[in-house]
Amino acid sequence: MIITLTPNPALDLTYRLDALQFGESHRTAPALERAGGKGLNVARILHGEGQPVRAIAPLGGRRGLAIYDLLSAAGIDTDVVPIAAETRRTIAIVTDDDTTNINEEGPALSSSEWGALESVITGALPGARVLVCSGSLPQGTPGDFIPKLISACKAVGVRTIVDAAGEALLAACAAGADVVKPNVSELLNATNIADPREAAEHLLNLGAKCVVASLGEKGMVLFTAGHSPLAGRLPEPLVGNTTGAGDAAVAAIAKHFAESDSPDAVAMLKDAVAWSAGAVLAEVAGEIVHDAQLTEKIILNQLESH
Repeated sequence: MIITLTPNPALDLTYRLDALQFGESHRTAPALERAGGKGLNVARILHGEGQPVRAIAPLGGRRGLAIYDLLSAAGIDTDVVPIAAETRRTIAIVTDDDTTNINEEGPALSSSEWGALESVITGALPGARVLVCSGSLPQGTPGDFIPKLISACKAVGVRTIVDAAGEALLAACAAGADVVKPNVSELLNATNIADPREAAEHLLNLGAKCVVASLGEKGMVLFTAGHSPLAGRLPEPLVGNTTGAGDAAVAAIAKHFAESDSPDAVAMLKDAVAWSAGAVLAEVAGEIVHDAQLTEKIILNQLESH
C-alpha cells in the first residue's frame, strides 16, 4: 500500500486554448475539473496503474466536497480531514506551445486540524510500504511537521518520498527522507547553490538517502551517496501539458519502493522519465499516456564522479 499525503489540495481547472493573448478575451470549452494538488495527482496515477493507494488530504467547503466526490468516483480510497476553510483552486491554461498555471494559496489550518491530520496519517501507516508527501504546504504549517512525519514512518518501517520546496525540502533531508524530488528551481532556491549537482550533493549531506532532481527538458538525475549520479532523458523535449510531469515521476519512484526494499536505480529512473513524459502527453494532470516507442528512446548514462 502506498499512502499519498496532499497537505495543500486544490480543485484543479484546466482550460485549453489555441493561444493565450494577454489583455484579450477568450472563449473556450468548459474547464476540465479534477481533484488536484501534487499528492492527489500521484494517487490518481498510481491507482490508474493498478497500485494499491490511499490518499489523505485536508478538505473544506464546497470545493472540498467536490474533490472528495471526484476521488470517490475515480475509485480512490481517501481519508478526509475536515477543515473549516474553503479548499483552494488551481488553474492551468494549456496552449499548443506552453502551459500557464495560476495557483491560489491554500488556507491555514487550525492547531486542532493539524492534530487531526497527524492522527489520520499515523493511523494509516500500519501495513503501508511507502508514504508520499507531495506539494506545497498550507500557510502556517508547523516547522516540525515534516520531520515528525518522517520519524513516524521510520518507527514502523515505512519509506518516505517528499516532493517539497524551500525549508520543507531542507527539513525532509535533515530528517532522513528516503527520497526527495525537487525540480531544478526548487533545488537551487532551497540550497542557494548555483550548480545543480553541488546542490543535490548538499541535500545528501544533510541526510537525504536519495535525490531525484527534475531538470525540465534536460530530464532527471538520480543522486545517492557514494555512487556516481545517474542521468535520464529523452533525445528531444516533448510539447504538451507539463503540469503533472513531476507528479508522475514521484508515482513511478513510489511504485518501485513499494515493490522492493532496494529498488534498482536504473529501472526506477527509466520509469520516472517515461511516466513523466507520459504525463506531458496526457490531457490533464494525474494521468499518463504510455508510449513504448518513446520509452525505448530514453537515454540513461552514469555521470562522472567529482
